[in-house]
Amino acid sequence: MKKRIRKKRILIIFLIIELSIRIYLTNVKEFNEFDYYILNIEGVPFAYYNLSYYDYAKQKPRILLIGDYITMHKGVEGKNIANKLEEKIGTENEIINFAASWYSYPEELSLIQNKGLDLNPDTIVVVYVLNDITLDNKKRGILRVYLKEGINQFKFLTPAFLQYINMKRIESNLTKFYENPTEWIDNYYNDYQDPTQYNGFENYLTTLSDIQKEKNISIIFTIIPIFARLNYSPHQEMVEKIFQSCEKTTLTCINTLNTLKNYNLSQIKEDDQDIWHPNSKGINIISQLILEKIIWKK
Repeated sequence: MKKRIRKKRILIIFLIIELSIRIYLTNVKEFNEFDYYILNIEGVPFAYYNLSYYDYAKQKPRILLIGDYITMHKGVEGKNIANKLEEKIGTENEIINFAASWYSYPEELSLIQNKGLDLNPDTIVVVYVLNDITLDNKKRGILRVYLKEGINQFKFLTPAFLQYINMKRIESNLTKFYENPTEWIDNYYNDYQDPTQYNGFENYLTTLSDIQKEKNISIIFTIIPIFARLNYSPHQEMVEKIFQSCEKTTLTCINTLNTLKNYNLSQIKEDDQDIWHPNSKGINIISQLILEKIIWKK
């Protein structure tokens, strides 16, 4: 009799915890902080930063920016790379920021081929970050955003609290990973040493080069480092390897690390914990390097 009562109590406790977590998680809306929305994180139904150019008639020479969140990111001045370019270019050319958060190079290429070319750009600026080589870029980012909301997808009573604990463990490991720039750099360094992954990346560069020749579009491939340990040897080797592969194509290639490493990190990155995003000064430096490579068309 006592065992039955004990079992019922345990079951009731589990149910209370289960329901409490579900109620708590239902009220958590972590995704509201972003000023864009995602139609489908898998690929080209894609994330638009600005939907206003859906049927945007071309009236001026057009520059299209492609990249992940770093291309959308705004420093304390509230201006991203596109905004900075607009300031420098003036009104004789127009810039469309076609960036999509968490995209990696296969998705960015798909975005160019399926939507970007329809906008008839004269110049495409690809803002390539070192973690764009792997789809884990997206998976790691999405996990952090949907960590709590994901548990709500269970359709029947399960040990949600155990799943929650497990996801919190994963989040904790990711946070430690974010806090260790050297581990990030070494992780991606290994990706670039993997022949299969790097062959895929070089095919991507070749495809961009083919698009440039076939469509008579100037494509500027801009390499963005991780904003940590800029003089760390594997970091520099990665960027240089990418740059050399780019130079073998007809693309215009920019190695921003060569310029950024001349600054103290505190001068060009957002904050001590953020290894991905430049501050306003860093954004300005990157946009100036891009500006110097743009071929003007009247």
